[in-house]
Amino acid sequence: MKGLIKIVYAAVFFVSVSNAFAGSKAGGKSHSPATIEHFFADLQGTFAIGHRGFGINLGENPDKPIENTIASVVAAFESGVSIVEVDVAITADGKAVVMHDDYLEDLTCVNALSYETLHELKPEVPTLKALLKTAKRYARNYSASGYYAKRHLKKQQEKLQRNEFLQGLVIIEIKTPSPLCDATDSTANTLAESVIKAVRRSRMEQQVIIESFSPAVLNEIANLAPELPRNLTMTALQFLSEAQIEAATGLPVTLIDKDAGYGLQWAEIGSFFRLPGYESIEQYFITAHLAGVTVIALDWVFLAQAEQLQPGAAAAIVGQAKQLGLIVHAYVADTAQQWQMLEEWGADGIFVSDVPLGAGLQSR
Repeated sequence: MKGLIKIVYAAVFFVSVSNAFAGSKAGGKSHSPATIEHFFADLQGTFAIGHRGFGINLGENPDKPIENTIASVVAAFESGVSIVEVDVAITADGKAVVMHDDYLEDLTCVNALSYETLHELKPEVPTLKALLKTAKRYARNYSASGYYAKRHLKKQQEKLQRNEFLQGLVIIEIKTPSPLCDATDSTANTLAESVIKAVRRSRMEQQVIIESFSPAVLNEIANLAPELPRNLTMTALQFLSEAQIEAATGLPVTLIDKDAGYGLQWAEIGSFFRLPGYESIEQYFITAHLAGVTVIALDWVFLAQAEQLQPGAAAAIVGQAKQLGLIVHAYVADTAQQWQMLEEWGADGIFVSDVPLGAGLQSR
């Protein structure tokens, strides 16, 4: 008889635990996957974006992880941000890897190296697929009331100072390959294809945004993976004349013919940048509209210069973008004062290199 009672108790306990686990992990509301759509559905306040994961660091700061690594992304999510940004390049054997430039410190091109060789030289550099798989473990919506969600919130609440949040979201920046490593301007589409493959194989289609300075790259993404949201970013350099760019960077500027379908003049800046130019902020907005993006990213330098020339201009630019239905990110706030200015100008999301600072300042 006692043996039968033990069996019954064990069965009841197993069913209870199974139901709680299923409700908190699989299809239950209490632990559903976070998505970009959920995140943007009800934008309130300003959120922080972890720049290159946990912020810029090539190893000079031993107190924070190397940028664009799995460790940097984990540290950012653990600090309380919902979304991080990382950069990608492509290896000779077609793997999308996470690093800011497509060349090493000695100017060796990444696309001339196999991933195995790159890993020997830079063991901290992950494949995009590996990084996304790690981010996926954080892609959970903890806003509901299940037992495991409540337990997680109780552990995190003091640190995060809010009672609901989404995490595990990733902005993937695809730069136009540098003239140094792609003299014929022919590898951008291959990189885009590799990024899409990594996103799909990690099943992170609903958790990523594809970002680029190049509307041509975003057009390729739209053709190959129209379900992925896109972000057209910009830099103040793109609004300068050739002479102004050369004075600002010390690099020669070469105008190039690049028929990307948007009527823009492209230029190569030294051996490192290949960018389209804009005659005005209106032309940039038109390009964003034609590229079908839902998000734009505005350069802090551009906004600050506009504000200096005409007080109120920065807020007007952000307001104009929002009237066009765009979500506005701004980069990069390195201080609380810069954050406050970008927030006052109306930015929805702000890139930060000091991620704990940004996590503490965000009001979402």
